[in-house]
Amino acid sequence: MVKLQPFANAEEVCDRINNTLYGVHAWPSKKLASSTIRKILSTSGIALSTGTLIAFALIAGFFIIGLTMYSSALDRLKDYGTLKAIGAGNRYISRLILTQALLFAVVGFIIGYLLLEGFRMGVAKSGLIFSFSPLVLFSMFLTIALISIGGASFALGRIKNVEPAAVFR
Repeated sequence: MVKLQPFANAEEVCDRINNTLYGVHAWPSKKLASSTIRKILSTSGIALSTGTLIAFALIAGFFIIGLTMYSSALDRLKDYGTLKAIGAGNRYISRLILTQALLFAVVGFIIGYLLLEGFRMGVAKSGLIFSFSPLVLFSMFLTIALISIGGASFALGRIKNVEPAAVFR
């Protein structure tokens, strides 16, 4: 750690230290931070394991959320038929199901975010400190919303074909 004098160029000071002191290497703080991150990501396997975890979470999330939304909509097939029988159109029912899917996505994101924050605080005690940028959080929410809306969309095709008279049979 070197404290620079005002108006001193960090690159020049690092070069002078590197050229004059044997066995000592100096880096500007930003270069040291980025090289440390690259070194940890490339040698520790944390990037691969985190990436694999994310891929499995997306696959599992798609099937769990998608199938839950699909079966939830199909379980209420008679209810949607009744709504059609009293005058609700496909557009109204589609909005109802997609609103439910979006609500599930919001609740799921909040629960997931709270679990993630718990994990982040837990590993911070061991010295690993990280944070999530707003862009990463937005991407996570968007992914969850797309999975949830995608699962609901599969059911919409089946619900649109429901005949209102079929409910009364």
